[in-house]
Amino acid sequence: MKTAFILLMSLLALPFAAHAEEILFAAPSGFAEIEGTEALFAESQKNAVQRGRLLKMYLPQYMAHQYRHGNSTLVTRQVLVCSPLAANVPVPPKGAELLARSLEGMFMGFATVPRGRMDTPAQEIEHRQSALKKSLASGSPLLYSSQRTPSAWIYTFLIHYNMEGNAGKNFLTTALSCAVLPVKEKVLFITAGSIMEGNDAQSELEWVRDTAGSFASAIAKVNAPEKK
Repeated sequence: MKTAFILLMSLLALPFAAHAEEILFAAPSGFAEIEGTEALFAESQKNAVQRGRLLKMYLPQYMAHQYRHGNSTLVTRQVLVCSPLAANVPVPPKGAELLARSLEGMFMGFATVPRGRMDTPAQEIEHRQSALKKSLASGSPLLYSSQRTPSAWIYTFLIHYNMEGNAGKNFLTTALSCAVLPVKEKVLFITAGSIMEGNDAQSELEWVRDTAGSFASAIAKVNAPEKK
């Protein structure tokens, strides 16, 4: 998992700030927070967020239970809430949008899911399945989807690591989704990740996308200005 997050945070090492002391945090039901004093948090800050600051970390509750009972190898899903390491300056809404667009541009080398304006739902499914099949077979990274929700920009993708180097094609595949969330004139990166380990690729991609979106919505909601 750590290699995928190192790559992602390298992509996100941009000159924007997120001073989080003024920001409230919330998580959807079914997740447990990993405290800053726990070894997994420190390991993630060191290995996966080298160019930023890890603010919050969450695991699905059942995985947090396994981790706290000594089964850290069973942790294949996690959520990191991070800020880039930068000066503490406000980020206006336009700045947050530019950041999201810059991130989208960094996926230019990724394969994408073909889409046509006149595609039927059946054709959309066929395109997704075909793109996933090619990505898994070749080891090419795939930008599965990009979307704008009421609270965030969300980018969902697959990354593969060849565990045998030049000797063969034994890929470790990780599904990742990053939500760029503007909140209180700051920007947060919410990254949900899942190591595939033989699981269905589309299900894992949908899980990370939905999870990143749920966290973004929850954090945006608790930080929304009170209605007068």
